[in-house]
Amino acid sequence: MKRHIQTTGIRQWAGEDLLELQSEPLKAIDNFFAEYGSCVLRGCSLTDNDDGTFRIAPGLVALEGKDVDQQPAFMVVPFAGTESTPLPAYLTLDHTVIRRTYVDDRLKPIAYDYQAVLSAVKPEDGICLELSEDHFPRFTDVIQDPEHRFFTDAEREMLNQHDAEIERIDLKDAEQDSRLNDHDNDIKEINSKDEEQDDRLDDHDADIRRIDLKDTEQDNRLDNHDQDIQRVDTKDAEQDNRINDHDKEIERIDLKDAEQDNRLDDHDEEVKRILLKDEEQDDRLTNHEEEIKRIDTKDTEQDGRLNDHDAAIGQINKDDAYQNSRLDDHDEAIQKINRKDEEQDGRLENHNQLFAEHTKGENKNSLSLYKVSVDTTGHIQNVEEVIKKDIVDLGIPAQDTTYSVATQTTNGLMAATDKTKLDGVATGANNYTHPTHTAKSNGLYKVTVDAAGHVSATESVTKADITELGVPGENTIYGVATQTTNGLMSSTDKTKLDGVATGANNYTHPAYTARTAGFNKLTVDSTGHVSGITAVAKEDVTALGIPAQDTTYSIATASANGLMSSTDKNRLDGLVSNAVQGATIDGTEVPKENNILKFPGMGQELVTFTVDSNQKLAAWANNQSGNDYSIVLVKQGIWTGTKEIDLTATQTKRIYGEPGSKIEITGAEYALGYNLSSSNLRGVDSNEYLINGLTVEGKNLTGGRGVISGCCNLYNCKAITDGNGSNAASFFMCLKLYSCYATSNNDTSGVGFLVCKHLTGCHGTNLDTSFVTCDFLNNCQCTADLKVAYSNCNHLTCCSGDVNYDHAYVSCSYLSNCHGQGGSEGNFYNCYYLTGCGDTDYRECYYIYGCYGTFTNCSNMLGNRASRTNGYTNCTVTAGGTAVSATAAGGFNT
Repeated sequence: MKRHIQTTGIRQWAGEDLLELQSEPLKAIDNFFAEYGSCVLRGCSLTDNDDGTFRIAPGLVALEGKDVDQQPAFMVVPFAGTESTPLPAYLTLDHTVIRRTYVDDRLKPIAYDYQAVLSAVKPEDGICLELSEDHFPRFTDVIQDPEHRFFTDAEREMLNQHDAEIERIDLKDAEQDSRLNDHDNDIKEINSKDEEQDDRLDDHDADIRRIDLKDTEQDNRLDNHDQDIQRVDTKDAEQDNRINDHDKEIERIDLKDAEQDNRLDDHDEEVKRILLKDEEQDDRLTNHEEEIKRIDTKDTEQDGRLNDHDAAIGQINKDDAYQNSRLDDHDEAIQKINRKDEEQDGRLENHNQLFAEHTKGENKNSLSLYKVSVDTTGHIQNVEEVIKKDIVDLGIPAQDTTYSVATQTTNGLMAATDKTKLDGVATGANNYTHPTHTAKSNGLYKVTVDAAGHVSATESVTKADITELGVPGENTIYGVATQTTNGLMSSTDKTKLDGVATGANNYTHPAYTARTAGFNKLTVDSTGHVSGITAVAKEDVTALGIPAQDTTYSIATASANGLMSSTDKNRLDGLVSNAVQGATIDGTEVPKENNILKFPGMGQELVTFTVDSNQKLAAWANNQSGNDYSIVLVKQGIWTGTKEIDLTATQTKRIYGEPGSKIEITGAEYALGYNLSSSNLRGVDSNEYLINGLTVEGKNLTGGRGVISGCCNLYNCKAITDGNGSNAASFFMCLKLYSCYATSNNDTSGVGFLVCKHLTGCHGTNLDTSFVTCDFLNNCQCTADLKVAYSNCNHLTCCSGDVNYDHAYVSCSYLSNCHGQGGSEGNFYNCYYLTGCGDTDYRECYYIYGCYGTFTNCSNMLGNRASRTNGYTNCTVTAGGTAVSATAAGGFNT
């Protein structure tokens, strides 16, 4: 039997490893009970209903049957029980398929849930466990004979009564848990409503403060405005005085000599400038008065808004009273719902029986495409898998048609010859060919032009030809022609020439019949123009090798080609919108680019906030506005602060830590976490939330909540406690932890994992106790703990504990393939339901199966092996029953 090990460090676990870890203990248990045949292991007690039927309680049975592949199998499975059945009844092995969506968005099986089902008819193959009043085989019956008995009849009756009482208590606990969960949901809804109202009141207070600030600002502006008016009035008075003085000066100047006239003229100009300045100031004063009127209007408008605000506050108070009334009605409604739930439970039981009647037919568990027949009651009567012929009969081609791109050597969406022709034609080319004529050297000629506008004949020009035109026989000097003056050409010709573009010709495009848009075959004339068209017929298309019917392309999936290959589809599915790029995977740094984290094969995700300084850490802890803290990356370095990081308040969903990054929080209530209830794990539990590669250290924490609290989906995280304060835990009330590490910076003090669930590959070291009140631990380990490794934990598989004193495991239950060492007072102490545990010391433990070591004051033992001579001290096969005899080393108890 393979036994996985875990040395110091972080091991990479694959899916098959976890399946193997599950299969090994199940294989041992199933094979152990297979030797004794089908029997009842626990529960399944009979109660007479006094109407010819019996109630069978839920329990655990060992059954022979067939697995999901219809191969012979023997399994230990649960039985859900039944309220009413006639006897004899028959238990058979059955299963249901549990499916979940994989990363390729396909629904696939993740588990087969085997269970015992009850039938009133004995199966034809006879493979079943028969239950009747005089035939009720329990495990203790099939392994004993009249001379070797584990239980007396009185003890068995007492055990049956005890099982019935436990069953009643379990049902009551389940009912109370359900009611408490409903109550917690109601309280959560009320708290959410209160928080919403608090937020609205905070906004209201902020609005009032803003209005007060605005009023203060307006008062200051009005004060400044009054000062400006006073300054303007003072300036006007000063100017009036100056003008009066100026008038006196003018009168005095008028008496002066004529030589001062020039200075008077200059002075008059200055007076005009001053008058213009006065007019400008009058305009500014008018604008100032209009601004004052606008401010007054604004104040009146704000007074009205304040009155509306006061009215809104009154309405909010009324709404609060109304909501309180609704909450009272809600409490009454909850009571009605509880009564309705009890009624529905009864109806659900009847429904389950009816459903069982309707589901006796053949199961089709595989995910496939079926043809079905439905009877008159609406049930599927017959199922056949769809075959390829069924698809072809619908008119869908049996294969996809693929068209290649045409080349000069290979036919495709056009012929290879057409492709060659097309490649040889320049863009925009036509089919015009210029006529051939006799070349002439450079000279002055008389020319003959044919009907096409080409020179067809030439004759050299003589002087007489020139003079006959009226041109003088001697040299004449001509000016350059312009559009207004004749020169070497007339002004009219110059105007015409200036209007002709360089390189222009006298070409006129031939006239052709206009055609509307359509799919046509073309006729092209010798000049490259379309001279005729004919509509394209279907035969023209099919003649090119194109199918006469439409070709349908399937959508690509992760396993089938379609409009893209299945390989490309898998790659596309891997590029998840807003997935993650960054942090670490099993200690390997994930690459980053432009503040985007990139996980190989997992897509990418934009980081919304980066902690790369103590100031950034403080902004996050104080929920400073203006930032989005939903996806946080902690950069390499040690960042310190004195305030806890409330991830509920900051609305943080995912955190990634770079290698070498660390957060240190001192003197706060806790270091980092989500809101908690004092009585329940009330942080977060959703796949939206993730913490990867984060290291957090808490110093002198005061709130008893530990370093990291209320978080879920933690990968490769490390929490360090100093062991001070009550419940100084590294991880507190966390869920789904993978390869996480807890330790203390104060030698062996503090707790590693406190009230946590679903831990895989986690490690605690140098602590007082590594794991306290934790459930569902797989392949966890602790080393160098001072006192205890695991205390009050449940459902431990393949765990190991190494302590300096006391015990490795205390008051734990349901342990499989676990190991402990170093405990001075027994490595396993006061533990229950131990299976296949290793070489160690067991003290005051109960229900021990297939374990190896030394045993003291233990009971309910079966198939164990002593590691030394006289390895059993004061032990009994059953509680208060036959003592286990001393044996040699390697001896089994039976």
